[in-house]
Formats: sequence, structure tokens, C-alpha cells
Amino acid sequence: MSKDALQALRLELGRRAAIAVDRALAVEPAGSLPEPWRQLLESLQVTPLPEQQRYASVQRDRFHRGAPTEELRACLEAISGGARHELAGLSVDDALRHRAHGLLDAVVEQTLARYRDEAAAAPAGGMFGFAMASAQRKAAARAPANKTYALRCPHCGAVRLRPEDLRCEFCDGKTTLA
Repeated sequence: MSKDALQALRLELGRRAAIAVDRALAVEPAGSLPEPWRQLLESLQVTPLPEQQRYASVQRDRFHRGAPTEELRACLEAISGGARHELAGLSVDDALRHRAHGLLDAVVEQTLARYRDEAAAAPAGGMFGFAMASAQRKAAARAPANKTYALRCPHCGAVRLRPEDLRCEFCDGKTTLA
């Protein structure tokens, strides 16, 4: 039961982090404070940076789009903190708990690294590149999916964080197609 709860916690962490990154990347022009981003900050009890600091941050990071890194970091830390709180209530062995805490630490830094790369990437297709790409993603999301798969550990059922990982971060087992 506790491994199932741990897996559910891990999936929820990934889902919430993905929502935060998607909303952060949707901030255009870079450094602005659109309503969806403001609502996310509010829901996670993160105070937005002052306007001048917001724009200085995205200029320093050379972002073409997106919210300031400091705000996304605060969001990811709030999400991770909620997961840590839930993890404290689970009955799992110490080794598994230690490994889960390591993953929670890694999620923030790895997510921010990928976010910085995407936010700093120049739009393909000129000044309307991001808008066109966003419209295409939304159209693809509405299209029916034929197949879905997840790479999982055969021992504990955990989903891999990164496709290049060949061992489970939770139990050290080899992962396979599930």
C-alpha cells in the first residue's frame, strides 16, 4: 500500500510541476504577469516579484518568453514542500524515504534547468513562432491518441523521471516497458 501511495505522490508531483512549467512558459511577453500565472502564484502562496525585478530577471536570463526563474523556483519548492509533507505521513522504509527525498530535491533543479533552456530558446518561425507552436500543441492535444506507454520499474511500479534512466530511483531495479 505505501509503495502505491508513494507512486501516486510521485505522479501528482510530476503533474503539478508540469502545470507550473506550462503556465510559466506561457507568460508572454517575458516577465509579464498574466492572469493564469498570477492565479497559480496565488494558489501556491508565492508572492510575485515587483515589476522592475521581474523584467530585470528575464533580461538577465535572456528569456524570450516565460516567468522569472525566481517565481518558478518558489512554485516548484512549494509543490515539492507539499509532497514532502505528504511523504512524512506515509509508512515507508528509511531507504525508500531517503531516495524519495533525493528525487524531490532533484525535481526542482532539473525542472528549472529545462525551463531555462526553453524560455531562452528563440522562437522558430519569427515573431509569431511561439503562438503558432502553442496553437499546434493545442490541436495535437485534442487529437485522439492511439497508444500511450510509460517506462516503469517491474519491481515497485515507479515511472521513470527521465527516459535515459535505466535503473529505478526508488528500488534500484531495472526498468522495462509497461
